[in-house]
Amino acid sequence: MKKNIFIIVAALSSLILFTGCNDRNEESVSDGIDFKNSTVTHNGTIVTTDVNFYSDYSSKEFFYYFDHNKDGKADFLIRCGGSSFTTAKESSPGTGLYNIQTFSGAPVVSGNNYHLEFPLTALELDSTVEFTTHYWFYEITEKDRMPDSGFEVLANIL
Repeated sequence: MKKNIFIIVAALSSLILFTGCNDRNEESVSDGIDFKNSTVTHNGTIVTTDVNFYSDYSSKEFFYYFDHNKDGKADFLIRCGGSSFTTAKESSPGTGLYNIQTFSGAPVVSGNNYHLEFPLTALELDSTVEFTTHYWFYEITEKDRMPDSGFEVLANIL
């Protein structure tokens, strides 16, 4: 009986560490950069994100923001490009200058899917404590955002 309870708890814990969002197909945004949906998960050490576009990703730069203190302003920025991404934080909070790099990596791009993985510590989050962070995506040239307003929530509840 104890084994069954553990399996149920493990499954529930995995569900808590998963979130995602959907975005409509905007006619004014090129399909290769028009966000379709995303999933964000973490396993206690690695954050895994998949962003899907309405057609093959066009290699345009887009941004991925995290707001830890829930003030509506990003504390961390991930600059996503066709062959690399970087995670950075502001040198002075509230300036919008994300010049302290905390991680860099290479995405896996396949068709309309952009996949990236980075350590939870790159966002200065610790899986041993309870946390909630808000996130959103933005493409600056055609001004697509996912979600269209507000944010999604990635929470760790212990």
